Amino acid sequence: MSQVSFTPRIHPGVPPTKTANRIAQAPVFQGGQPADASNIQVSSAFYKAKPWPWLIRSFQGGVHHFLSRPLGFQLHIAKADVQRLQALQKQTGGLILAPNHANLADAFSLQELGRQTGIYPATMAALEDFDRKIANLPYQLVWPVVSRLGYFSVNPGNQSLKQSNAYAQALLQQGQKPLCIFPEGRVTWSNHAIGPCRNGAMRYALQSAQANDKPVSVVPIGIYYQYSEKARYRLEKMLNRQEKSVRTVFPKMTLPALPSNGTAQARIERLLNAVLSHWEQQAHLPKASPSASPSNRIEAIQQAALGKLNQIYHLQPRQPNDPHQQIRHLFQAINQQQVQKKKPTGFSWLNQFSTAWKQYRQHRKETQGHIQTLRDLEVLLSHQQTLPLKTDLTSQLETLSRLNCLILGKRPDIISIVRNCSAQVKVGNPIVVDPSTVKPGLPLIEQANQLTHQLQNELQQAVQAAKRQKALPPPGLV
Repeated sequence: MSQVSFTPRIHPGVPPTKTANRIAQAPVFQGGQPADASNIQVSSAFYKAKPWPWLIRSFQGGVHHFLSRPLGFQLHIAKADVQRLQALQKQTGGLILAPNHANLADAFSLQELGRQTGIYPATMAALEDFDRKIANLPYQLVWPVVSRLGYFSVNPGNQSLKQSNAYAQALLQQGQKPLCIFPEGRVTWSNHAIGPCRNGAMRYALQSAQANDKPVSVVPIGIYYQYSEKARYRLEKMLNRQEKSVRTVFPKMTLPALPSNGTAQARIERLLNAVLSHWEQQAHLPKASPSASPSNRIEAIQQAALGKLNQIYHLQPRQPNDPHQQIRHLFQAINQQQVQKKKPTGFSWLNQFSTAWKQYRQHRKETQGHIQTLRDLEVLLSHQQTLPLKTDLTSQLETLSRLNCLILGKRPDIISIVRNCSAQVKVGNPIVVDPSTVKPGLPLIEQANQLTHQLQNELQQAVQAAKRQKALPPPGLV
């Protein structure tokens, strides 16, 4: 597979992004003394959380009435779970909330959860998630407002990543407020399965417990979404848009004809086959036989794509049988190249047509194309975990959300995601990290990885418990 040619996936009309896939290590305290969050410098690529309580309460109230009335969105959490979170907040030591990241509705779910529990954490969010996503405004105008709602930014692939890392650790050590970190790192578009968790949350907990000599509780929060029949119009709308876009985005693909009464399931399978056929052509793989399963086709595509990218960045797969780890290592390699490749300075900075600028732009284009490829591969991995395709409305909308990323290169509209939707929330068993947990003879990263594996299991159980939790009344009927 290492000899196969592969063309990086760049979605037409979609600006490349700077998203990466890790939280880099940075020294956050020295001599065992807690870091000071107030002394961490704010830059154009890093924004501290500067919450205004009155603005947060007003925003949460507005979100609650706007979502519940016109859109029919509801969040259900048992009273016992609310009391459990409130009790954990009052304990001495640190508190990290670790929810799964199924889709973009998580932002509103956490706001509603804060309204019901009175807990206002500092939430880590990707800088680019707000770049021209709100009223088509650049992040420089959006983030000063977002930071007042309790968010602080993280921008992998940039020097500001160290500031984000140090700021999160400092907040936790000082015990100013709880932290909220999505351990999966990004939206998985999977309502049932948990993606591989990063070790950032557990690394923060270990470092804080060691520096402060106080326990830190990491609380998994499972969120499960379900849609009422009123959301079926969205299924038809997404199918029509994606079928129309396939002919433009994949001009060599021809959708086979379906009978006039073709079911939504048949149309989804036809779209999935077109996406996989396009990737197979890009990777110069032989045409799949009609009997080939989508799971096997996805596996072959991933092996071809990852083999070529490992060759480009001169990486030897540390765990060949784990594509998630390979993707993570590739993100790290790309991040390092982006940080090292600086913009031209001096006269070249003034001359936008100089050779230095041409080389810089070409390098950014290539690396951002590779990042987009890895993002698409992560979506395919999430899709592979939920195969075979299910026929219920919630699962079909989940599948179309992933296809929306692969075909259109963008996320579904946030309003359409939360309309006629309900979120079931379940608080899992907290993982308590105290000073006795830190083992002096074992590297911190290895300890964090072991605890992260435990967190992933607890988070998966919390999601399954939320799925079993019945919503009363059904969504869309209030």
